[in-house]
Amino acid sequence: MPRKKILDGPIGNGWVEEVRSEDGLKYVARWQRYVADPGAPDGRRRESGYHELGFKAHRGPGLKSKRDAERKWAEIADSVMGRTDKLPAALKAEKSFRWFAEEDPDGFRKRREQRWSGTTPEWYDYIMRKVLARFGDVPIKDLREQDLQAFLNELANTYSESVVKNSLLYLRAILEEAFQLRIIDINPAARLIKPRHTRKPERKWLSIEQYRTILDSTASVRDRLMMQLLYIGGLRRGELFGLQWRDFVNGNTLMIERQILEDLTVGPAKTDGSIAPVSIPEEIGAALTDWHKWCPDPRPEGWIFASPRKSHINPGFWRRTVLKPAGDLIGIPNLNYHMFRRGFATEANAGGMNDKDIQAQLRHASVATTRDIYMQTIPATQRTAVEAFAKKLKPNSDNEHKAE
Repeated sequence: MPRKKILDGPIGNGWVEEVRSEDGLKYVARWQRYVADPGAPDGRRRESGYHELGFKAHRGPGLKSKRDAERKWAEIADSVMGRTDKLPAALKAEKSFRWFAEEDPDGFRKRREQRWSGTTPEWYDYIMRKVLARFGDVPIKDLREQDLQAFLNELANTYSESVVKNSLLYLRAILEEAFQLRIIDINPAARLIKPRHTRKPERKWLSIEQYRTILDSTASVRDRLMMQLLYIGGLRRGELFGLQWRDFVNGNTLMIERQILEDLTVGPAKTDGSIAPVSIPEEIGAALTDWHKWCPDPRPEGWIFASPRKSHINPGFWRRTVLKPAGDLIGIPNLNYHMFRRGFATEANAGGMNDKDIQAQLRHASVATTRDIYMQTIPATQRTAVEAFAKKLKPNSDNEHKAE
């Protein structure tokens, strides 16, 4: 019986065969084409090959019939036979997870990296080293929900909540991208959950007493001002070092426009919501005005906290030479920038400032971020609140008398 050709003409041809193997029936496409070859007798030579399309599936997704296999071959023939460099979705599904996430020109990283700023590239690489070590060589079409969940469960035995949570988020986002591009039929990471035994992160913060002690032990006017803006202004590290004098408005406001990135280049603020005014007390505003007289570069475009050479200060260097020694002095090893922001959120909340005002000062996208991540529990305050509530539950003297 003659073989059925589904592609003919000068571009080549191909056909699909049903082949029996030890693992069952499978569909194989065989093809041939002529290519120019000056060394051949008639100036051309014939090339041929075959491509496995998949096994015959009686249930679930897959190739149910030879007609299904022929449709699939029609979609991928040009790429398999070398007539185009662009891979169709059906062939991308057979490529590795690593390829789609990292190498595909239309894949996850190539689509997303232009949106990233700050520490996002470094954090992504850190998370992906763990993910790719497990799933890097697995074809995208073969990724299964149960294997992905088992991976997260194992991560939770060793790593913190942030590593587990971000591994889940990146797995879900990468495979959702593949789903939207119709490379896979479903997103196997769509229903993944964070394991219940995930360790909660220890989010250290700077209390008012600790902040005062550090401030009192710091002699430099400049360094004291920087610490005040970190704590009361709630500034991020990069935002503090990215301040210019034109951002200081009306003696009581700082307009956040930019940040100093990890590689010490100047970039936009972390998010669109971060580009916003920050209120500062009159006392700090007066101190900034006075500092303007003595700073290295008082021009509008000059850095508020500049080096003697009028460049912005290196955040890592300032932490090593100023913050860390100040923390060591009062028994706080590895004092970091986040402890100031968490300290402000925690103490401001305990002092009665409402959540929305704290959110506005920190410029978070939602008040949930402020409450759940930045506000920490103060044991003494919790105890006082519980005692006060318990007193409200006590019966009054009349009720006690009636009970007797």
